[in-house]
Amino acid sequence: MAQAARLVEAFNLANRSQTVCAAYQLRFVSANGGLLQSSSGVQVATDALDDDHGRRAYAFFHLHGDHALVAWNEDLLRRLRDLQANARWVVDGMKLATIAASKWESACEDAASLATASLVSAAKDVEPSEQAADVLSAVMDMFRHDLGDGAVEEITRHISRPVDERFVQSMWAIRELSASPSIRTSMQQLRAQSINRISIAGAAQAVAMSERNFLRRFKKEVGVTPTEFVLHVRLERACHMLVHTSLPADKVARRIGLGSGERMAKLFRQRLSMSPTEYRTSERARISKVGIALPYAPSMQRSCGLTP
Repeated sequence: MAQAARLVEAFNLANRSQTVCAAYQLRFVSANGGLLQSSSGVQVATDALDDDHGRRAYAFFHLHGDHALVAWNEDLLRRLRDLQANARWVVDGMKLATIAASKWESACEDAASLATASLVSAAKDVEPSEQAADVLSAVMDMFRHDLGDGAVEEITRHISRPVDERFVQSMWAIRELSASPSIRTSMQQLRAQSINRISIAGAAQAVAMSERNFLRRFKKEVGVTPTEFVLHVRLERACHMLVHTSLPADKVARRIGLGSGERMAKLFRQRLSMSPTEYRTSERARISKVGIALPYAPSMQRSCGLTP
């Protein structure tokens, strides 16, 4: 759970740092979809791995604990092979496609197994590895390729801070991780569209819900309304741009979707008890004090290289 939440946080920070390129869309998938129990007891909602994932995924990172209980079948084998062949970034310490092929061939040798593939554990086929570090390292390599060194330094700085200093970001990551796939998708869409005018009716339609049901489920699963969530995203983007660019507050406000410097100043006073200018000064001083160079005007014009 902690590793998955850390990845959600890293991807959210990466999306916050780019204003031109298409945002990363993070999906949690499993062989059959549904709820998976994490080691901490929290249930994580997943989509079923399908053919579209195998063909279109830009990256594939396999998260597992000491055991990976999987129902091997021919469709799963094909999709795993497609992922290995098509994704530009792959971290799979267990070599799932190889294991799947071995298990499926063994099952096919037994006529009684042809009707249903057996449920087996892959734990005995692999030695436990430092997969958490491997996955996070690969994600950072991908960010470096897509977004540049400056973005990676900032993301690393954020997720390396003590828990009490990044409590808000971590809480959002955990809420997103434990949300249902449709609400998690909506959170990502609202983030990506936050620089524009947001339509709640449109957001509900995008995840095939009525507006009333969407508002109820979003508040229940995320803890805030969609409008409040978008304000939080805009505030995050404003904080980022104030520190890492030299744009005046009014231009920052327009670029993040708040419309005017006056409206942004009101939001800062409500949420942070300071003005945007005061935030810029204090945060730059804090970062400078710990010896981190500020990457002004980050490379936002780079091609993200995401598949359509």
